[in-house]
Amino acid sequence: MAEETIIEKKGVNFLGIEHIDKDGKVHWELFVIRGNGNLKLTGKGLYFSQWLPEKELFIPVESILKVEIGNSHNGKWSLFKVLRVFYKDEEGVKVFGVCIGRKKTSLEWKNKIESLLRLPDIPA
Repeated sequence: MAEETIIEKKGVNFLGIEHIDKDGKVHWELFVIRGNGNLKLTGKGLYFSQWLPEKELFIPVESILKVEIGNSHNGKWSLFKVLRVFYKDEEGVKVFGVCIGRKKTSLEWKNKIESLLRLPDIPA
């Protein structure tokens, strides 16, 4: 059975991955190759496929710590809002940053991702 897509956007602008060390200090990815690609959210996680150079990234829902909307990422300011997804992997905490359009579009993505992070209601 195919995985159901919750939301998808083609032509998003990838801004790189920030790394957060155990002391909470943010480290920018200095030699990132920014570029456009496709972003897709499913019940399993967030998928990013960069066009050139070809690059694939998957962030499982259970690894996502929080989502925020910012004005910059990886040391660069953006004219458009930046969707910033904080997640944990075997190396520590990272922040995936991508411009997906106007503030309304970024908020829609943020809300959809956060809806997957919420625990189901437990009846009293």
